[in-house]
Amino acid sequence: MEVYGGSPARWALAAAVAVAVFAGLRVIRHVILTRLKGVIERTTNVVDDLALDLVRGTGWPFVLVLSVFVGSFFLAPPPGHALVLRRLFTIFLFFQVGAWANRVISFAVGTYLKDKSPGELGSRMAVVALFNFFARLVVWSVVVLLILDNLGIDVTTLIAGLGVGGIAIGLALQSVLRDTFASLSIILDKPFEVGDFVIIDEYAGSIEEIGLKTTRIRSVTGEQLVFGNDDLLSCRIRNLKRMEERRVLFSFTVGFETGNDALAGVGAMMREIVESVEHTRFDRAHLKELVADGVAFEVAYYVTIPDYNLMRDVHERICLELHRRFHQAGIRFAHPTRRLLMEEEPEAAGTARRAVKRIGPSGRR
Repeated sequence: MEVYGGSPARWALAAAVAVAVFAGLRVIRHVILTRLKGVIERTTNVVDDLALDLVRGTGWPFVLVLSVFVGSFFLAPPPGHALVLRRLFTIFLFFQVGAWANRVISFAVGTYLKDKSPGELGSRMAVVALFNFFARLVVWSVVVLLILDNLGIDVTTLIAGLGVGGIAIGLALQSVLRDTFASLSIILDKPFEVGDFVIIDEYAGSIEEIGLKTTRIRSVTGEQLVFGNDDLLSCRIRNLKRMEERRVLFSFTVGFETGNDALAGVGAMMREIVESVEHTRFDRAHLKELVADGVAFEVAYYVTIPDYNLMRDVHERICLELHRRFHQAGIRFAHPTRRLLMEEEPEAAGTARRAVKRIGPSGRR
């Protein structure tokens, strides 16, 4: 006697198989999560960590439906009921795949943020949150479409409608999307990070926050500057924090009365002065040109530590030593002067003398 496509013996076999599959999978899950968990967590390989997380995310409803579906292979139910059971298993399978995909996304995000400093976390959280949202949205959208298609619903029109709606939304939010993708480019390419001191056109300041649409900079004068990410990437950005050393270029002028031998020794004097100061590397010192006020020299050197305050201290010491050396050597710095040369024309001077004689000392002709 057959009941619902199988004899009592086949029903008993199907039930036994279903119970064995369910119990076996649960035991395997328990062993992995208890006995192998410590071993997996001590390894440096992230693949086994991801596998452990996927096992942890496997729900018992899916295992139950899978067990019943496997047990049904030993029966011969009516075609309609078999189709319902197959579709039910497919729906649970798609939901479980969606849950696994969510676990993969969360694991990838956690791995990416694991070794980041607090400053880096602040600049990346907005973009990471956006990526997390859209990735999960795509996963569950695909899961829902697959389930609807498995249920016999035509999803072609729905996909076309979603495409047209996406285009309309994209056109309406194109400015926002440009800034959002620009923020993603900033995070991946890293032209600057939170805390970096940058110069953008005529503005200078420290990066305070990198958001989805804007980047905020605290200027040296105290106010907060807000730049759209897309506009910011189109500018020429000077990142001073990544400077390895600072180059200092300055000039001075000595008077024309300085002797030729003294002028020839200025370059060697400048080398001695620069090299006597710590954290410096001499580059060059040359007589640049003859200007209206005197003889102009140009000096270039490097400060090997890029700190701005240190650079100013070093330059101050060099200038003071240069002033002292010039004073000892009797070399005078030039200062702006103007000389007025007055010359009388001979004819005009003779006319003036004749006029004085005609008038006379008393003023009478």
